[in-house]
Amino acid sequence: MKDEQGQFDYFFRWRIVDEDSSSGGRESDEYELVEIPLPPEGSPLEEDLPLSYEQLIGQWVFEVATLEWPHPHEPARKWHIINHWAEEPSTEIRRQAESAILQDTRYFKTCSMCNSVTNVGYMHSDKVCDGCAEKHLGIIH
Repeated sequence: MKDEQGQFDYFFRWRIVDEDSSSGGRESDEYELVEIPLPPEGSPLEEDLPLSYEQLIGQWVFEVATLEWPHPHEPARKWHIINHWAEEPSTEIRRQAESAILQDTRYFKTCSMCNSVTNVGYMHSDKVCDGCAEKHLGIIH
């Protein structure tokens, strides 16, 4: 489940939270603050859960997007904060965070027909992606 050649870049975002982003930022994407997984043992961030955006100002955050379909043929990203760091995370930490989130079925699922890892917004059902539903099941989206 490696992110080959950045195929999931559309769904991943690493950034520093600034004051303008506390209410969703300058972008039109909708945000949701999700429960952040506990950091490694001994981390000073353990007592911070749950967090608000205001508490994250000046911190590095890793966000993942899920797709919603408010209009046919027009997906909208909804961003979820997955984890945060006081300092810029290393390449290895970023790689581990991205790899772990690809296995989280709240955000990505594996199609039982083509075995591809797909964002939940592109899944026809819990087991079949939109592409396979069209190709093999005759579903028209």
